[in-house]
Amino acid sequence: MKRVAILMAALLAAISVFAGLTLPPRRRILPSSSDGTIPGILHIHTTRSDGRGTADEVAAAAARAGVSFIVFTDHGDATRTPDPPVYRSGVLCLDGVEISTTGGHYVALDMRAAPYPLAGEPRDVVDDVRRLGGFGIVAHPDSPKAELRWSDWNAPFDGVEWINPDTSWRVHAATGWPSRFRLLEGCFTIRSARPKR
Repeated sequence: MKRVAILMAALLAAISVFAGLTLPPRRRILPSSSDGTIPGILHIHTTRSDGRGTADEVAAAAARAGVSFIVFTDHGDATRTPDPPVYRSGVLCLDGVEISTTGGHYVALDMRAAPYPLAGEPRDVVDDVRRLGGFGIVAHPDSPKAELRWSDWNAPFDGVEWINPDTSWRVHAATGWPSRFRLLEGCFTIRSARPKR
């Protein structure tokens, strides 16, 4: 009888430890602005591809800027298993991928790893992302670089990146001195107040 009680206690302890380790983290509500929006950045590269900062460095910079969430979209073919969502420096970090197609770049989110490299025709990549359970966004559709600009507007994509800072500075830099001056002025403008969290 004593042996059964010890075995039951050990089994309950093992179940408790297993449950504690596998339960999802406590749900957190992202803080919103007065207009109900949540400040975040969709399209960020890290040192995993052609970015300059690590995920931790980018998250720390985002926290200093008052951003609540960021989406890493390093270049890839979607065969890498995405990292699970995690908070770094108080910023929710999501992991996506930017896929190169023959007609521009496509950002895939919330998708399991692809069983084969995704690339080729835009419509095929859009279909693959959807079939793998992902959500796809046309990246920098108005880029001044032809190889980055989206071309297949008939593909059934889920969203379009409306603003891309990289594209914006390239457009400003290429459209004459008044625009270049505004770009330079923006680089030296100091924010007077940080957004409240």
